Amino acid sequence: MKLLILAEKSSAYQKFAQVLGGISGNIGTDTYELVHSHGHLLKLKDPQDQVSADKIARYSEWNSYNVFPWNLNDFAWKKTYLDTDAKKNVQQIKKAAQDKDAIVIATDCDPSGEGDLLAWEIIEAIGWRSTVYRAYFSTESKIKEAIINRKDVSNKFHSGEYLEATSRQRFDYGSMQLSRIATLAAKQAGYNPKVLRLGRFKSALANIVYQQWQKIKKYVKKPYFEVRYKDANGNIFKRNFQDDDIFRFEHKPDANNDLLNYKPDNVVIDSTVTKTTEPPSLINLMGLADLLSKKGFTTSQVKDTYQKMYEAEYVSYPRTEDTKVDQKDFDELLPLVDSIANVVGVDHALLTHRTARKKYITAKADHGANRPGINVPTSLDELEKKFGKCGKEIYITLAKAYLAILCEDYVYEQQKAHLANNPDFKSVSNLPKKLNYKLVFNEQDLDSDSNKSNHQGFLSTVTPYIYEGSNPAPAKPTLSFLRKFLKKNNIGTGATQLTTITDISNPKDPTALLKVKNNVYELTFNGLASALLTQGCQISSPHVTKQLLEYMKEVKLFKIEFEKIPTLMTTIVKHDMPIIRQNINVIKNNPTLQKLALDLPKPAERVNGIYSPTGEEINFSRIFSGHRFTDSELQTLLDGETITIECTSKKGAPLSVQGKLAQQKYKDKTFWGFAYDKNTIKFIDNNHFTGIYTPTGKEIRFKNSWSTHKFTESEKDKLLAGQKIRIKLKAKKGSWYATGGLKKQDYKGTTFWGFYVEKKEWA
Repeated sequence: MKLLILAEKSSAYQKFAQVLGGISGNIGTDTYELVHSHGHLLKLKDPQDQVSADKIARYSEWNSYNVFPWNLNDFAWKKTYLDTDAKKNVQQIKKAAQDKDAIVIATDCDPSGEGDLLAWEIIEAIGWRSTVYRAYFSTESKIKEAIINRKDVSNKFHSGEYLEATSRQRFDYGSMQLSRIATLAAKQAGYNPKVLRLGRFKSALANIVYQQWQKIKKYVKKPYFEVRYKDANGNIFKRNFQDDDIFRFEHKPDANNDLLNYKPDNVVIDSTVTKTTEPPSLINLMGLADLLSKKGFTTSQVKDTYQKMYEAEYVSYPRTEDTKVDQKDFDELLPLVDSIANVVGVDHALLTHRTARKKYITAKADHGANRPGINVPTSLDELEKKFGKCGKEIYITLAKAYLAILCEDYVYEQQKAHLANNPDFKSVSNLPKKLNYKLVFNEQDLDSDSNKSNHQGFLSTVTPYIYEGSNPAPAKPTLSFLRKFLKKNNIGTGATQLTTITDISNPKDPTALLKVKNNVYELTFNGLASALLTQGCQISSPHVTKQLLEYMKEVKLFKIEFEKIPTLMTTIVKHDMPIIRQNINVIKNNPTLQKLALDLPKPAERVNGIYSPTGEEINFSRIFSGHRFTDSELQTLLDGETITIECTSKKGAPLSVQGKLAQQKYKDKTFWGFAYDKNTIKFIDNNHFTGIYTPTGKEIRFKNSWSTHKFTESEKDKLLAGQKIRIKLKAKKGSWYATGGLKKQDYKGTTFWGFYVEKKEWA
C-alpha cells in the first residue's frame, strides 16, 4: 500500500524523516511519502459567506441587535485558505496524494483533537475519497510504531477527536455574535474599539482579573491588636478567634491594658507525632510557567521555548491532558534518571524509589504528564546555547519536579502544645527530620502566599506581647493567581491555560484583553470594557465555561451529538445580549475606560469618492505609509492621475514615491488604494542640504549641522554664498563660539563638503 503521511509542521516532518530513514521509503510491506502542513491551513469563512444570498445582509450586520441570535442551522460551515501560502501548501499535498492508496494522519495527538481537525480540513480540501488512517503517538520518535499500528478513521464522524474539535470550533465561531454585540454596545457608549473579543475562556479570565482588582481597590486595611505569647525560638501561641470574642481590639491602647492581665507562662507539650508527606504531583505546563514567571520569564517565552525543546526531545509533549504517567512511560525514563540528575545537580542517593508509586501512575496515558524527554543533555550549558536561559530553567524545573517522585517522603515531627496557666493559647510546630524530596523540589515554591512554618521546637517558657494584625489584603492577579483560579474551576489543560493567557495578553495585539507588568495582570481598554459589559453574563462565568468543556469531552466519547454544542451559544446569546445592553450605562462616561481609550489605535481615516476613469464609487485609505493626502491630492488621485508624495519606509526612513489609485489584492481580498511605482523611489536625506555654491557655481551637498548646532536657513544661505558665520555651541564647561565656512575636505580618502572652523572663542 502506498501511504501519504501527513505531519502537522515542518519540524515534525524533519523528525519523522530522521526516524523513518527519509522523506520516502518503506515501512514493512508499505511504501510511504512524507508531507507536512504548517498548522491550520484553512479557516471558516465569514458569516455572510456561510449562508444563502437572501440572508447575506443579516449575517454581515454589525450595527443592529435585531439580527441576533443567529440561526446556526443557516450555516454551511464552509472553509477557505488562510492565505496564498496555505493554498500552495494544500496544492502540494494534493499533488503528492495523486498516486497514493491511503493518507495517514500523523499530526499532533492533541487531547483537544485539534490535530485531527486540521488534518481533515486538508483532506477535504484536496477532495480525498479513499482510505484515511490515524497514527497515534506520544512522541515523534515513536512514529514508525504508530504507523504500523495505525487505525482506520476513514469515516471522520467515527473519530471522537475530530468531533470534539469541530464542536469547539463551531461553538467558538458562534461566540462571534457576542463580540459584535459587545463592540456595538461599546460604540453606543461613546467608545470606538476595533473589536471586543468575547469567548468562553478569555471572558472568564478578563472577568476574574476585573473582580480581583475591584477587591483590591475596595480593600480598606482594618488593623487589630491582641495578646499573644512567643518563645525565644519564635513559636507563637494564640487563641482561635471567633466573631464574638472580646480579646481582639481595634486600638492598641486597649490591647496594652489587656496585656497587664498576662504574665510569662510555661509550655505544656500535648503530643509529639512523626508524620510524612509524599512528593507532590507532577506539574503541568501552567505550573511550570508559574514557577518561571517568578524568575522573570513570560508565558510566551515558556510556551515557545518548551515547544522547541519538545521537538528536540529534551522534554515531553506539551499539550497533554495527563497529570500522571503510565508504567511504560515510567519505565522508559527510569534508565535515564541518573543522567538527568547529573545535569541538574541532584544527588543520586536521594532517588531511592525506582519502583513507581500508585500516586503518579495511571493505567493509560495518551502522552503522560509533562516531564523530561528521552534526549538527555550533556550539560545545562548545552541547553542554554540551544534554547537560551529560559530553556535551561525549563529543564531544571521540570527535571527536579519529576525526580522528586523518586525520592523518599518528607519526614517531620509535629508537636502540639498549650500554655499551663492560659490553656486557650495553643501552637503547632513542625520540625523537619528528613527533607528527602524537598531537597530536590519544594512544592511551596508554587504557592508564594503559603505560610512558612517555624522549624524550631518549643522552649519551656513564653512571654506575652501585643500582636498587630489586619484583615488580609486581596492578592494581586499574578500568573499564580490565575493558575489557582483555573485549577479551582477545573478549566482547561495546563497547555490550554498557558496558550490562552499568552494570547489575550499579547502586547502586539490591539485587541488584547490583558497586559502584564512584573508578573501582575491588568486590564486593557478592551479587557475592562468586556469585563464590565459581561457582568452577570454566562459567557464570562467560570461555571458555564467548565460545563461547556465537559460537554465537549462528552462529544469525544460519543455521548453527546457534536451538532448540539454550537447551538448552546444561541442560549447564551439570548441570555447575555439584554444584560450587555443594560451594561452600556455602566461603561458610559467611565473615567477609567476613558483614560484607557486614549491608548486605543486611531481608526483608519478613509475616503469615499467617484473614480473618474471608471465612474464607480470607491473607498480607500487617506493615509499611506505616514503620508496624509491633502484635499488637492485626493482629487488628483480620483481623476486617475499620478502624484509624488513624501512618506516613510517600513524601517522609518524618509522617501518620496510616485503613484496613483489602483485596485489591489492582499490575502485574497480586493481593495482600492495608493499604488506606487517602485522605480520612482527616492530616499530623502534630512541630515544633508544641497545647493549651489556661489564661488564655484556648482551644486554641492553638505551636512546641515555641525557638532551640537543645526544651521538655520539664513546660515545655509550665507555658507552657500561663500561667507563665514559665527555659531554658538554648548560644552561641559559652558558655551563657546566657532567661526568658519564651507570647505572641501578629505577624511580617510573620502572627499566631502563640510563646515570648517577658523576661530574658536569661549562665550
